[in-house]
Amino acid sequence: MPGRSRRWFFFFLMVILGVGAGLLLGWEVCPLAPHHTRPDTLSIAYQTDTVLMIAELYHSEGNAALAQTRLAFLGEQDPVSLMDTALSYAEAHQYTPNDLQLMQALAEAIILTRMEGK
Repeated sequence: MPGRSRRWFFFFLMVILGVGAGLLLGWEVCPLAPHHTRPDTLSIAYQTDTVLMIAELYHSEGNAALAQTRLAFLGEQDPVSLMDTALSYAEAHQYTPNDLQLMQALAEAIILTRMEGK
């Protein structure tokens, strides 16, 4: 029995040392450098989800100017064309009617804000 328990002891010791060495290597010796990607490089699916979140915030806050500022976070694209693209994607991928209504309300508010500004 002493040989068997000794074998288990060394097995678990090596597992712990291996995990420790892997963590040390990954965190201290050669950590992965963070990549600062721009939001406009997100796929259309993630951009649409972001637009939906902004539409939900607009629904609760009612501030179209703030919503436009948040949409500008997604890049240099015109907010109206971004909304059209997001709505088309959302319709094609069967977002819920409530989500589509929120996004449509935001698109209309942005268009109205632009008309009032002219």
